[in-house]
Amino acid sequence: MSTLPSDTMRIAGPAGTPPALPGAGRVAGEGGWSGTLLETPPATGTSPERPMLVRMEPDGSQVVVPAGLLQPREDGTFFVPIPRAVLEGFGAEEATRVSGPRGTSVERIVVPLHAEEMSVSTRRVPVGGVRLHKRVVERQEVLEQPVYRDHANVERVTVNRMVDGDPPPVRHEGDTMIVPLLEEVLVVEKRLMVREELHVRLSRVLERDTQTVTLRREEAQVERFEPGQTSPAADAPNGA
Repeated sequence: MSTLPSDTMRIAGPAGTPPALPGAGRVAGEGGWSGTLLETPPATGTSPERPMLVRMEPDGSQVVVPAGLLQPREDGTFFVPIPRAVLEGFGAEEATRVSGPRGTSVERIVVPLHAEEMSVSTRRVPVGGVRLHKRVVERQEVLEQPVYRDHANVERVTVNRMVDGDPPPVRHEGDTMIVPLLEEVLVVEKRLMVREELHVRLSRVLERDTQTVTLRREEAQVERFEPGQTSPAADAPNGA
């Protein structure tokens, strides 16, 4: 048998289908198809690209399988990890027929070798949610604030001084306000006499004034719910 290029095969022409060679083995493939190897099973060291002719059952059609895809099994058969549709589809679509010797024909068939690659990606999915509620909480608190209150200390000072002219006005001496008190007295001539003076001093006293006031603060209540729930369960409110 003549040697063909790695991507070609020789198929019998009008003379008929070649019989199975001595030592040919059974072949099973992915998807449950089966057939018979029409060539001597590949030996150790055979090029994995060498085309091997397989007769399919039960219609007797022929496909080409690279020697590297024939996986030997313990019972002497071979397994091909490619579906029949892939082998037949590419053989029919990509074959180029040319004239061969002795009235036969030669087809060049490209058999693709497939490999799976893994692609990893991420996407966002809803896993739950939260609902926030805000409310106002009131509390009573006692505050102490220092305040100032003015007290007037009144001291009476006897003066008994006669007034000549207009009555004396109110005057200030330091922090003391002096208010004159006038009185008419009988004399040989009537004159005004300062009978006494009021000396008013202001003093500041520190006292504690206690009042009750109302203070308000806000608290947040969190309700958690799972996907598909219409009524979320409320968590206990968080303290401030």
